Amino acid sequence: MLLLEDRRFYIYVYLDPRKLRIFQYNELIFNFAPFYIGKGEGNRLYAHLNESKNLKNNYLKHRKIRSIWKIGLNPIIFKIAENLTNNEANFLEKYWVKKIGRIDLNTGPLSNLNQGRACSNTKLNWTEEKKQSVVDKFLKTLKENPYIMEEAIKKMKNTKKEAKELKLKCLKLVKENNLELNIEEMMKHTSLKYWKDIEFKINIILAITNK
Repeated sequence: MLLLEDRRFYIYVYLDPRKLRIFQYNELIFNFAPFYIGKGEGNRLYAHLNESKNLKNNYLKHRKIRSIWKIGLNPIIFKIAENLTNNEANFLEKYWVKKIGRIDLNTGPLSNLNQGRACSNTKLNWTEEKKQSVVDKFLKTLKENPYIMEEAIKKMKNTKKEAKELKLKCLKLVKENNLELNIEEMMKHTSLKYWKDIEFKINIILAITNK
């Protein structure tokens, strides 16, 4: 009786929504800058979000995530390969981290501090043909299931539009009510989160002064 292979593993990526353009690494193409590649199972791909809430976690990936949150956005997270064996996932994680490159080695944009979470202690006695077959299988999946980030791009554009509209609204309220706020300083900011905070502050002032 043949045992079914354990294929619960996947490879995931974190993208920076602040950096919108084409990033191409061979056949792997992103519309936002990648900053982390990982191997996982279950809900592992979201674990770094919870880690980043704890300020004691100060690895580069955590600081990146917090800097994205600071302007009211979220990292773009998704799987780039699924239904992998443990060895396939170890290999592909190492393969793509090396292809895309790491910040600490000055070879690319990734915040990974090693070539892979598990593969550093895993020796694969694979032939070059076997390695290439795994890569080819991965690329075939990409072609069959394109993941162009249209929704993410749309969301980012909507966020910018909302921030611009809120900025105009707040500046109008400040001028109409002669509020003592530093308009020159306010004009330096473009993030939606900042202008939501300003709107809240203005509403509080207007409520207190009954304007």
